[in-house]
Amino acid sequence: MKNMALPLLFLALFLGAGSCEKDDAQPAASQCNLPACDPGRKTIAKVRDAIGIVGYRNGRYAISVGQPGTYDSQVTGIVCQMPDKFKVNGSKVTFNGEYKEYCPDTVQKDTVPQFPGQIFYYLHLTNIHLTDTL
Repeated sequence: MKNMALPLLFLALFLGAGSCEKDDAQPAASQCNLPACDPGRKTIAKVRDAIGIVGYRNGRYAISVGQPGTYDSQVTGIVCQMPDKFKVNGSKVTFNGEYKEYCPDTVQKDTVPQFPGQIFYYLHLTNIHLTDTL
């Protein structure tokens, strides 16, 4: 039994070391080097008839959408070209568009997620209108 312990230890170390993988929370550097609202950024999701609330953070308009079935998860789209008519903090809107890959802005801390369930994307709108429902 003692003769088996050493080979088993080496096998466990070998398998353990080989299974480590780097976990990158940041998108690839090439995506982060693109300007914030560059349409060439990777499309994460297309949204249709999403309902959210307009907010304003550090000179940027955003639309936040709560995630169904959760109490603390929120997708916030930093709007790339918000039409003037909808630049009203707290407005309820229905919108279509594309969420694009977002790289956290470490200078403007409020564009970094403030709680674990908050996710940021850049949002390219294709349609937007005011709504009464939420």
